[in-house]
Amino acid sequence: MLKIRKIEPTDDQAVKKIIQDCLRDAYLNIPGTAYFDPQLDSLAEYYNDLPKSIYWVVFDDLKKEVVGGCGVGPVPGHPNICELQKLYLKPEARGHGLSKFC
Repeated sequence: MLKIRKIEPTDDQAVKKIIQDCLRDAYLNIPGTAYFDPQLDSLAEYYNDLPKSIYWVVFDDLKKEVVGGCGVGPVPGHPNICELQKLYLKPEARGHGLSKFC
């Protein structure tokens, strides 16, 4: 069973690996992409400290692991406009309509 919940600090490394694996698989492990974002090591803290933002993870209750996530946060320079940020899923979590919940 897949559950969606707010990111916790213990999720940070799993989410970082998912993001970087997805970008590497798409040959996008290049400067200027989320692959090198400095906040990847502490996404829970980053999103908790960023006003008007949140990051959710998709947790596979059977496997007891995070299989993806996405965030919503303000567009830099436009505090009253938000954007979908860092929507990445492991291959096995794709195709189940999870992005509809973001």
